[in-house]
Amino acid sequence: MTGEDYFTSLGLIGGATGMKPILSMPTVLSAPDGYRDGTAVTTTDSVVKQTPGADCWLNWNFLDSGSTSYSKVLCLGYGIGDYFGITVSENAYTGAQTAVYYLDVYSWIGDGRLFSNDGTTWVNFATDSTYAPNNNLVTNPIIGLAIYLETDQVQKTFIKTGSGSWVQIWSTTDSANGSAGYKSVGYYGHLTTKRVVAPVMAWGVV
Repeated sequence: MTGEDYFTSLGLIGGATGMKPILSMPTVLSAPDGYRDGTAVTTTDSVVKQTPGADCWLNWNFLDSGSTSYSKVLCLGYGIGDYFGITVSENAYTGAQTAVYYLDVYSWIGDGRLFSNDGTTWVNFATDSTYAPNNNLVTNPIIGLAIYLETDQVQKTFIKTGSGSWVQIWSTTDSANGSAGYKSVGYYGHLTTKRVVAPVMAWGVV
């Protein structure tokens, strides 16, 4: 379920990559480090539940993120909710956020869209809904999402549905956030209750 064999076979982790675990919750989830204000968050064993908000996130910071930025990261997680997505930020966040939150990111939404945010502007720079399960409605089964990023403008996205294998969707070279390194991974939902489900994992190298 953690996908390590698959991502190792692609040469993204393991071997001589230098990629080490920077977030490891294979079966039990800890409470998130940060989340969007106004949405209640409940952690129970392998599930974190977040009640609806127009645009709601919750995040976990990477190992030593207060002083460390990672130049390459692979992050994955499972979940369910309307427009469930995985988002990696150049920033670390703690506690309830009331205003600007989860900027300087790449955001991979399971309905088939890949966004960048440079701290000011959101840009949907890749779209492909041909594989998305019914527009990622809340009634769908849990899905897995993974994203691989390099600060020198490389982005790769993956999806896993049901008992199937991980499938790569994109390999892109957007330049919006190509310099600063990454400090946290977040999970996105829209209007409906969202659940993030273990495993939630990340590997990185400075």
